[in-house]
Amino acid sequence: MTTESRARIVEAIIAVIADSGIERASVRAVAQRAGVSVGAVQHHFRTKDEMLEAAMELISANVTAGVGELVAEGASACDVLRELAGMLAIERDEDRAMAGVWLDFVGLARVSPALAEIHCAGWAQLRAAFARLVGLAHPGHPAPAEAAETVLAVCDGIAIARVVESDFMTSERAGAIVERVLAVIAAEAEPGAG
Repeated sequence: MTTESRARIVEAIIAVIADSGIERASVRAVAQRAGVSVGAVQHHFRTKDEMLEAAMELISANVTAGVGELVAEGASACDVLRELAGMLAIERDEDRAMAGVWLDFVGLARVSPALAEIHCAGWAQLRAAFARLVGLAHPGHPAPAEAAETVLAVCDGIAIARVVESDFMTSERAGAIVERVLAVIAAEAEPGAG
């Protein structure tokens, strides 16, 4: 079995969860979606937990890669900060399905130590990235790490609302909230602020 086969299976796991929810991500459903046999799925993943861990790791890695791409493109720290916050707040409607998948994983992480570990590691990386970006975008900021925690908490809340109450938490509303939070952080960096 190839790495390509494994990657196709992991993508199928995510697609099944996006379409039907995490509880329906069975080996059989994943095999059907990936166009492989049940045995092929079991060759790569002995248990459903292993399947879910691989999918959560891929989603987490994709978010981290997105940050790296923005930095590599030479975007300013302010632009990267804004883009990353918008991405995590699920401003784009086409990202709502993936946010639902992530929300399913986070809910399951409450009772799965392996998923909790993946989640915690991903959020630790994001906290560090946000703190670094706040410091670069606003060199006079008195507490970049605390600002990063605030942005992440707000974006997390917005993302949940975008998934479960999208009629209320529209893309425009999400974007406006992100802008307000980032404006507060910028103002905290001004001389005499606080």
